[in-house]
Amino acid sequence: MCSTIPLQLLGKDRGKSSYLLLMAIILDVQYHKGDAYQRYLEKTLFGALAKALPTEKFIAPNNEDYGLNSLKNVTTTTFPPIQGLFLKMKNDKWLRAQNASVFISFTRTLKTSIPLKQVLLISTHNPKIQEKDWSRAEAIGLTTVSLKTEFSTQLPTLASRIFLAEGFVTGPEILPDDVQQQHIKEQFTEGLEFFIATDFDWSKEKLILLLKSFSRLKKMQQSSWKLMIVVRFGDETIMNMALELISTYKYRADVVITDDEQLYEKIAAAYALVSVDKEEKFPVVVEEAFQVNTPAIALPTQALKDMYGDIVVYPLDSNHDAIGDMLMLMYKGETYRQSLAKRIAGRKSSYGEESFIKALKQVLTNT
Repeated sequence: MCSTIPLQLLGKDRGKSSYLLLMAIILDVQYHKGDAYQRYLEKTLFGALAKALPTEKFIAPNNEDYGLNSLKNVTTTTFPPIQGLFLKMKNDKWLRAQNASVFISFTRTLKTSIPLKQVLLISTHNPKIQEKDWSRAEAIGLTTVSLKTEFSTQLPTLASRIFLAEGFVTGPEILPDDVQQQHIKEQFTEGLEFFIATDFDWSKEKLILLLKSFSRLKKMQQSSWKLMIVVRFGDETIMNMALELISTYKYRADVVITDDEQLYEKIAAAYALVSVDKEEKFPVVVEEAFQVNTPAIALPTQALKDMYGDIVVYPLDSNHDAIGDMLMLMYKGETYRQSLAKRIAGRKSSYGEESFIKALKQVLTNT
């Protein structure tokens, strides 16, 4: 991409003196414990954006979990308190000190008199984002076609600011091979076949739905197969909740609770992925499965249908009987599973982080 000058003048006339300064892009990282999806988006996108624009200067909060402090063009600093950022005088003072030119956030915009290009990214229906946030943003990125269509219709006066920014899944550098997959099975599931669930932001209700679905398979098939539940970022609260739930579960010996270390190896080794997420959002978990050619059972959303059509296995309902029936279908239908895996492998995915970064770069350099 080029020099820093285009980003120095983003959307505003900053005057000749701006050329002497290296303007900064603020990455509004807001880590909320228990919100793994939000954390994934920020970590994946912001890290990739900083790497894709090596000549630009980025400002991010002090948070080693995101790995941004290891990048040469990222300066990490202490952000003002969350409430403080909503007070105009504090905004202006802090933004002026950072020499900010762009503010990118998944959750908010800032009230400020500083010439600042604000980019708001919307990944799901977020009631905390208010209409004033939309109106302050010069560019609004929606992560699925269905969300873009919906919000363009609801806010026609802002439709020209809305762009599609789908993607942001970082696939494995090398596809896990048979040896690695067998090693995962021996390490976690006694060498047995297993289904894997990698949803974000597990709740008690979602875990119970998943366990009841697995119970239906076990009761109907008397199978020795396992279920692996992945807890993103190794969240201790969710880990403890899951362990407590399975402590009295009839098939607890066949359930494995683990973190997301070696995530792609685990997904590749699984017989199929199962998701019980109902939210209309970019389906990271399904795309991760498809990156390693693993079939997926998932509750239907418009995003899933738009992106993948019928290569996702959709239950007829969102209850445990319907999901359990799809587990049985996959369990009994090896030929069916193999045909799905071939179709998945033959697709051309456009949902890696590169597509998201390309869309954002176009917005950032559009003066």
